Amino acid sequence: MSPRHLLLACTIASAVAVAGCHHDDDNASPSSATVTIPAPAPASPEPPAPTSVAPAPETASAPALTAESLPGPKPFADLDRNHDGSLKRDEVRNDDLLYRNFKQADSDHDGKLSQAEVNGYRAANAGTATDVASSP
Repeated sequence: MSPRHLLLACTIASAVAVAGCHHDDDNASPSSATVTIPAPAPASPEPPAPTSVAPAPETASAPALTAESLPGPKPFADLDRNHDGSLKRDEVRNDDLLYRNFKQADSDHDGKLSQAEVNGYRAANAGTATDVASSP
């Protein structure tokens, strides 16, 4: 028997027992007693009422510094997305200087940039108008 059925049976038995023991009128016959069965309690309690507490003020915090958020050229390792030790043109899309000047930076003309080529080209062109790191 489920707990719900057991609770209902106990409630009915209690109501019948109380009605049988109740003697308001000595002339009343037992068959005229009316039994009222209370409605079962809801299965789940009502959720608590929302409180009207003001939210805590947000504190201003500095954004986390990452290689992407820092000004200037990105580190070679961050640009080398496939980790093959060299950069193809599509890997330098986020580095304006290398992307626009890929052929000039590729000193051995093999279609990819080594770390030495990147470092050399950046050093030779630091502070030029095309260098993103020098722009505000």
